[in-house]
Amino acid sequence: VALAFLLGPQLLLFAVLGPLTLLGGAVGDRWGWGRARRRDLARHAAAVSLARTRLFEALSSERERLDRAHPDPATVLSTAEHHRAGLWRGGGAATVRLGLGDVPTRVVWVDGSTRAHPTAAHSPFVVDLRAMPCLGVVGPPSATDGVLANLVGQLCTTMSPDDLAVSVVSSDPGW
Repeated sequence: VALAFLLGPQLLLFAVLGPLTLLGGAVGDRWGWGRARRRDLARHAAAVSLARTRLFEALSSERERLDRAHPDPATVLSTAEHHRAGLWRGGGAATVRLGLGDVPTRVVWVDGSTRAHPTAAHSPFVVDLRAMPCLGVVGPPSATDGVLANLVGQLCTTMSPDDLAVSVVSSDPGW
């Protein structure tokens, strides 16, 4: 106050406004940072939601591709009985569909530095008989007969008679 009388009221005004300016800047930065953070979090949540939607769509597309490439037993039977497109389409491929399950896909999910191949649920579980030339089916005949008939039917429908010879060794006269 004594300086205000000696040097003028402007110096007193500057002395009071300095800390107020500093306080106002700090409050404004804090407020702006909070809004920017909330905005960034909302953008991030939207981006993650979009990525998860795209992942779901990619897995659905992969499941459909696998279903088309490896049809169910009813479709295999219908193809063989009615000589539909896809009969002898194998081109030497010896893959058989054993059933449905959670199957690893070609889809890649990147989370930071981690890369993962998520599984497609309820997708055809396929075995390549070229990579595994021996496939055993074990169990009581009531359970294995249908599986074996399905496997033989898939191979006979997929591969042409020039590429496949079927030999059955069984003590069961039904085979």
